[in-house]
Amino acid sequence: MVFRRYRKYISIILLLFFGSPLSAQQEIEVPLEKITLQHRWKYEFQFSGFIAAKELGFYREVGLDVELKDLTYGKDVFEELRSDRAQYAIGTSNTLVERDKGTPLVILAVIFQHSPFVIISRTDAEILNPIDLVRHKISVYEHTSTILMAMLKREGVESTEIEYIKYDEDYSRLINGEVDATTAMVTLQPYAFDQIGLDYTIMRPQTYGIDFYGNSIITLESEVNEHPERVKAFREASLRGWNYAMQNKDEIIDIMLDKYNAGISRELLRYEADAMDDIMYPELIEIGHMNPGRWQHIADVYKELDMIDQNFSVEDMLYDPSPETDLSGMIRLLKILGTSLFLISTITLVLVIFYRRLQKAEKDKQHTIEKLQNALSEIKTLREMLPICASCKKIRNDDGYWENVEEYISKHTDSQFSHGLCPGCMEKLYPELAKRISEEEKDKSSD
Repeated sequence: MVFRRYRKYISIILLLFFGSPLSAQQEIEVPLEKITLQHRWKYEFQFSGFIAAKELGFYREVGLDVELKDLTYGKDVFEELRSDRAQYAIGTSNTLVERDKGTPLVILAVIFQHSPFVIISRTDAEILNPIDLVRHKISVYEHTSTILMAMLKREGVESTEIEYIKYDEDYSRLINGEVDATTAMVTLQPYAFDQIGLDYTIMRPQTYGIDFYGNSIITLESEVNEHPERVKAFREASLRGWNYAMQNKDEIIDIMLDKYNAGISRELLRYEADAMDDIMYPELIEIGHMNPGRWQHIADVYKELDMIDQNFSVEDMLYDPSPETDLSGMIRLLKILGTSLFLISTITLVLVIFYRRLQKAEKDKQHTIEKLQNALSEIKTLREMLPICASCKKIRNDDGYWENVEEYISKHTDSQFSHGLCPGCMEKLYPELAKRISEEEKDKSSD
């Protein structure tokens, strides 16, 4: 019945749906938003998650056309953001220092739970701790590296006492003994040095209390405020790419060698991929997770070393992918609804009680009426004159026949008779019995 009733409307809807040239059956091309992600070095496995998101179509699925830019020596990722040549970039803990300088940076997600930054020195240079770097030559990518400066300051080493040499990508100066140490990534350089048989020593900042986050996704506040949906989509697609890359390393390495070859061998990429397990903990920590308390600890270390302002706070620079919704309006509405529901329930209860009482009163009334009707039906009122014999007291019925009084009344009512003798008839019919009863009653009254 329901189908028949709405069959005409259903037919119209189906006709419009399947007959329209703009129906859902036709794929509509939606223009993709073009954005740029600035890496902080050349294409390596440390950026594989973004490569996976691009090449496997994760970005495209959320409406983004992402350009991945590697970083040439001397280029500043923060300047790329400020100049809008890139909307997103890869930063490290130095993001806090840059924000303190005035760049309104926001950290969207952390990729490396620990920084891969280390100092590698030739074993024969006998550099075992930060103070041993004094009066030695060190090759650095950027001598203002915040992790390097934090480690030196914590150990009381004046950075001016160290001679900094321009970074060389092939580490030829270290190999030839022109420099004694170099900044490096624990995920890459140890493998390369092992291949050439170089004896080296690794100095880790974590040993000296500088255990900072590593790679993280950053952007500007303006991007978050003006394009919140784009920020959310880019972050989620990127993290999806990272999860895929860490679970399918060889597949992503094949893609990198085919399209993003930066002169790195498959073996080195695989070494880097496996080494990243020890700084990401993908099996234990969700990729992208960041702890506000740990960021604040990093800020406190920088404050201790006078590298950022003492009033600096990380609160406003950490992106919240699931911001708490303001529920005050909802709570007020629920209170109003609750009060209204209580009043309605109370009124309904009173009406139900009243209705039930009315029902009971109506039932009682109906029962009384039925009793009266039964009584009236049992008692047939004889309002007309009854013809009765003056002698025998028989009554003449409607058919003209004479009936005894008790017989007539029994027919016309539900009354029944029990027979007895009045005192007069008793004395007339049974004088002796009447006399004896009279004497007995006299004796009882005298007693």
